[in-house]
Amino acid sequence: ETNHQNLFQDLWIRYNDNQFINDRFNAYIKRIKKNNILKEFKNKYCIDFGCGHGQFLMALKKLGAKKVVGIDFGEKNISFANKMKKKLKFTDNNVKFIKGNVYSVPFKNNSFDFAVQNGVFHHLKDENRAYKEVHRVLKKGGKFWCYTDGSGGIRGSILDFIQQTLQKLDDEFVLKI
Repeated sequence: ETNHQNLFQDLWIRYNDNQFINDRFNAYIKRIKKNNILKEFKNKYCIDFGCGHGQFLMALKKLGAKKVVGIDFGEKNISFANKMKKKLKFTDNNVKFIKGNVYSVPFKNNSFDFAVQNGVFHHLKDENRAYKEVHRVLKKGGKFWCYTDGSGGIRGSILDFIQQTLQKLDDEFVLKI
């Protein structure tokens, strides 16, 4: 978990403004539309568990979410997300990023209509604890977009091999590549 925290702290902030908007934000708008989930969050309160630099969350807001909140452990991620929020002309009233962890978010039970976990929980030491936290803050009947990398098959074997190989390399070298 600590290695992933360090990696993603350095990874997400390497995007320049145009890369973020074109390669991340606009791509997530297309992805959300393609997955046909607009009706699940439109005019609703949404939370993103492990928001990184905020692309998914800001795409939700752009596509009609009422208010969105992102939680991430990384101070650099939150800072970058806030910078992009201003660039995209979102306000503090409707898009908020909070430094924290997904095991214990600072909200009451039943606070949100829609939650997102987009490629985060499979990096955690205690996935079940994070899922319980999502359940705690979702309203009855709330929806949860959950994307977690699965295992099995040749794809999984190749990815496992790549991860094992990369772990043998110096972190700075990997980040430069």
